[in-house]
Amino acid sequence: MEEAVHSKPHSHSHPHSTKQIVKEEISEHLKFTIISITISFIGILLINKYQKSFLTQDLFKQIHYLHLLLASITPASLYYLYKKDTVRAVGVGILSSSIGCTISDSVFPYLGGNLLDFKMILHICLLSEPQFAWTAVFAGAFIGILLARAFSKVTHISHFAHTFVASVSALTYIITFGQSNSPYSVFFIIIILLFSVLIPCMLSDIVIPSLVFSESSFNDIMCHEHD
Repeated sequence: MEEAVHSKPHSHSHPHSTKQIVKEEISEHLKFTIISITISFIGILLINKYQKSFLTQDLFKQIHYLHLLLASITPASLYYLYKKDTVRAVGVGILSSSIGCTISDSVFPYLGGNLLDFKMILHICLLSEPQFAWTAVFAGAFIGILLARAFSKVTHISHFAHTFVASVSALTYIITFGQSNSPYSVFFIIIILLFSVLIPCMLSDIVIPSLVFSESSFNDIMCHEHD
């Protein structure tokens, strides 16, 4: 009996509270976002300066599909690692990716650009090119489950990649689906990118999982991810 008692999961024994975990996640997301925006901004501006024909709306779509795939890997793998429920894990991955990526890559850049008179065009790949976009979402969710079966820590593999691709995708959207003659465009674009990447990524990686899991389960999963 004593062995049985000691073998019970100690979900409340971890030192981190939900508030502490969320603070750590926000800090990590902010760090990744700043690094990703800096790298993607310098890279794409250099490409746009010397090879403008390379940056097209079709390029945005391809980057967006990659973002959809990567964004569904982390939540699907997290859920599967904890619950071993394939159907629900796929559902969590689909929900997180489809909502988070659409907001990050299209909606926020569109709204931010219009507020600054960038003459933006709204384009949502999940509606305009559903066969490619939804394939990427489902593929990412199933890849997340396969990775979770093979490795105990898959989120570290996909986390930074997800943030970096989000930065590249949002910036490519602003350039290819909008126009601006403002001398302050660079500064405004950085602000738009910060909101476009940080908020949806936290929605996908923190808010949606916290709604799906109980508080103790959410704490256990996030502590496992950070250990």
